[in-house]
Amino acid sequence: MYQSEALRLSMPGMPSNPDAAWIHVWPMYLENVEDLEVDLLDVLGLPEQDAANRFRFSEHRLNYIKRRAFYRNILSLYTGENPRTISFSRTAKGKPFLPSNRLDFSTSSSGQYALIAVSNFSVGIDIERHRESLCGDRSLGDQFLSHPEIRRLETAPESAKCKLLFDYWTLKEAYLKGIGTGLLVDPRKIAFDIDTKTFLKAAAAKPRPERNWNFRQPELVTNYSMAVATNRKGAELEIVTAAMSTDSKIRLIS
Repeated sequence: MYQSEALRLSMPGMPSNPDAAWIHVWPMYLENVEDLEVDLLDVLGLPEQDAANRFRFSEHRLNYIKRRAFYRNILSLYTGENPRTISFSRTAKGKPFLPSNRLDFSTSSSGQYALIAVSNFSVGIDIERHRESLCGDRSLGDQFLSHPEIRRLETAPESAKCKLLFDYWTLKEAYLKGIGTGLLVDPRKIAFDIDTKTFLKAAAAKPRPERNWNFRQPELVTNYSMAVATNRKGAELEIVTAAMSTDSKIRLIS
């Protein structure tokens, strides 16, 4: 297996039962990564390099390169490939997958954090920074919340509304990434009970999503909301925090 010695990370242990469901979530603090833009760019595939070159601001370009290099480094731990040689395909609805591996993965980023979730079942993940500029925007809730969720948001204490808004947001994004549609499905057609992390109603899907999908919202870092969705109840969730340390720089394989 290809080991990422520069990251000094290794794949977490697997359940003893080979049929058991598991999810590994890898968060990374982007400012920890050494700013080796030219070297890291070489890790990326041509479509990723083209995307990087389209960024107008150098900071946004560099963070994109760091994220993509990080995702490739983590996936290399599971596939045994060099990060440079990992290839991606997309489903008809646009969800990325590894054509040479049955593992599923999902990525997300917000602010200075990037996440990748890897699982042996379908998985979706989302992270959002609590942006005060959006918290008071009623039109934002109207665009993606269902009527029951809007009522819950309106009756919540003022101090809780911002977090609640982004908790709903991440649940929906994680689910839509997990089923592979993204925002092709109107998020207002999905409604969550925020306390139980279960569906009040869900967009049409087979098998019925409320029977098969499980949601969790770990508290990762202050002022961020995060959600993980998988189509297997009881999946063992492990958050691998080795790349979150703020004490030292990380050098990704390049």
